[in-house]
Amino acid sequence: MLRKHVPLLLILILPLGFCRDARVQVGFKTATVRAKKMPMRIDPLPLASEVEILSAGDKVELLKRSDKKFKSGNTEDYWYYSRSPSGLEGWVYGGGLSIALAGSGEDNEKKYTEKEITDNLVGKWWELNPDGSTGYRKIYFWPGGKYKHGTGAEELKEGKYEIKLADRLIKLKDGSPAGDELEFRFLGQEMRLSGEYEGKNILFRRGEINPEAKEVSDEKKDKDKSAAEPKKQN
Repeated sequence: MLRKHVPLLLILILPLGFCRDARVQVGFKTATVRAKKMPMRIDPLPLASEVEILSAGDKVELLKRSDKKFKSGNTEDYWYYSRSPSGLEGWVYGGGLSIALAGSGEDNEKKYTEKEITDNLVGKWWELNPDGSTGYRKIYFWPGGKYKHGTGAEELKEGKYEIKLADRLIKLKDGSPAGDELEFRFLGQEMRLSGEYEGKNILFRRGEINPEAKEVSDEKKDKDKSAAEPKKQN
């Protein structure tokens, strides 16, 4: 008699196993694609088959997210099971989604003080590409409204910034390679900045808390200079 019930037991057990697919509820509903081209995949894996290619500005409905973060380059974020504007569903990596809604979902209601924003803003910010690599745009912030900006190895230009709490914006009075204003949003406890330049959405992540910290290239120059100097004879 028991053998007759085995197939039925398997049918009942298997769906329960498949339902445990590392998805958890999210506390928000939609997000905006920031990457120029963002793949929606069949599984939450970087090499999984593509369901659809999303474009910057596309609005996706967020249904579930992975229970663990995935690290891609310098970015660590969740995968989000989403529904695209065309109605297709699949997994999208959070690193390429709007920071306004791609975090824990709790920061949407929290009110921040100017000091909190300043504490999270001061430092060196580098452009963050969708694949997690660092881009060539950079903006450095100091307390008191001073900032510097530039691209690549060019000399940085100095300007003044202003924090607009109500609008969640950093106003850059002297421009930048990401426009005249940056939107700030929190991904958990980490703040991100995003701007727009020539129709392209640009995302920034803070890499150094100290805006005076030496660049890797500067450190290399110092080492090369030190090595080239003749050693003093005792």
